[in-house]
Amino acid sequence: MSVEVRVPELGESITEAVVVRWLKDDGAAVRAEEPLLELETDKSALEVVAPAAGRLTIRAPTGARVRVGAVIGEIAEDVAARAEPAPPPRAERPHAPAAPGPVAELSRPSAPPPRPASERPRPVVVDNGGRGAERVAVAAPAPPAPGSPAAPPATRRAPASADEDVERVPMSELRRTIARRLVEAQRTAAILTTFNEIDVGELQALRARSRERFRARHGVDLGLMSLFARATVLALREVTIVNASIEGDDIVYHRRVHLGIAVSTPRGLVVPVVRDADRLDVAGLERAIGELARRARESADEDVERVPMSELRRTIARRLVEAQRTAAILTTFNEIDVGELQALRARSRERFRARHGVDLGLMSLFARATVLALREVTIVNASIEGDDIVYHRRVHLGIAVSTPRGLVVPVVRDADRLDVAGLERAIGELARRARETRVQPADLTGGTFTITNGGVFGSLLSTPILNPPQSGILGMHTIQERPVARGGQVVIRPMMYVALSYDHRLVDGAQAVTFLVRVKDLLEDPARMALEA
Repeated sequence: MSVEVRVPELGESITEAVVVRWLKDDGAAVRAEEPLLELETDKSALEVVAPAAGRLTIRAPTGARVRVGAVIGEIAEDVAARAEPAPPPRAERPHAPAAPGPVAELSRPSAPPPRPASERPRPVVVDNGGRGAERVAVAAPAPPAPGSPAAPPATRRAPASADEDVERVPMSELRRTIARRLVEAQRTAAILTTFNEIDVGELQALRARSRERFRARHGVDLGLMSLFARATVLALREVTIVNASIEGDDIVYHRRVHLGIAVSTPRGLVVPVVRDADRLDVAGLERAIGELARRARESADEDVERVPMSELRRTIARRLVEAQRTAAILTTFNEIDVGELQALRARSRERFRARHGVDLGLMSLFARATVLALREVTIVNASIEGDDIVYHRRVHLGIAVSTPRGLVVPVVRDADRLDVAGLERAIGELARRARETRVQPADLTGGTFTITNGGVFGSLLSTPILNPPQSGILGMHTIQERPVARGGQVVIRPMMYVALSYDHRLVDGAQAVTFLVRVKDLLEDPARMALEA
């Protein structure tokens, strides 16, 4: 007797997946509930376990695209395989109930205040993160007062001659190409920018010490651009994905670094290319950069490696471009003095771990401040569906997690009902499952707001992209000691830039700034989170 291995339900609106790899060979003996293979959908990667013990027959090879319910293997029940004992379940560390105290009382949740009855809302049915439909009140726009006159159309007097104050000249071919390519880049790529700053004092000192000797030895100057080019090449060796590109559904990994150098000319900007920049030392780069105008040529096919994009990477690319096309994304910035937050963690970390069994992490504190700010500025937790504004009664908090396969955003359900310890457990468990490719499709849907932390990679400042259909995303960044003014004195404080990207179709600038300042105030005085919980 044999048992079929079928593609399980993959979540809402997902109908197919790709077989990434089989964890067992064809004909191998398997135990019940033992992982058999990995599937990848456009939202996540997940494991499929054996429905019974026996001998495995593979029906769908690695790389096959399979639909929900399709038979991808069979297990012939085998007495010997069935007799093998299943591995004991991993023991979960029990969590002691939180005892009252200064740490446990930190940010205890409470119900959000009721909305004013005067708004006279109309109901909209909303899927509340997979737990059934909710009816959410949405205020309708007020009709104009009866008898009020319509506003007259705006008029503007045309000048006596439409061309008398202008000179019209045709665009050059180069200028047309520049304009077309810049617009094309914004339409096809999900462009995101991250920032940092560099102390170039040592670089200037090196140039001052070595410039004459370098010129005598190599016949060229020791320029700043060649030093930056060399640093860029070395960084690209470590982070090779930044030197890759997308062609159709493929990621093209370039084995060589062909470095474009933007050059301003009287006719416009051109970007000639230094070929094989990774094979050149600083002197070679200096010579090549000096001759860029005549050294542009096409790269050879043998210098690239073409691999298919994973389903997850295709989805990331599609959703990021979709966000930029459909939402009016605007970003506001602020900075947070995290000195009090660090002091709180230093004082309470061991006691918190002993009481709750988890660390007192920075992300859970930011998550708690975010939840409290969303209670006050509810529009940032809302979304647009057609012509309706959907106000979510609960906060389902997405946490961006970097994995070897790309960025995923698992969702902490009902984050507004969790205290700091509960948030720490939920975030840690979701991040671990995401990195182990054990996250389920349901874990990635239904988010209402997202937090991303580029600071773990050293990002000083960035403009995060929205995760549709959400209307807000908070970007955390690296903590850096900087001089700031305090009480008329210049002091050194640990500072973090934070960024809120929001959908300006729904969220006004004043609301976005109010939300971000609220997060800042709570984190700079973390005791207030306990008072306002």
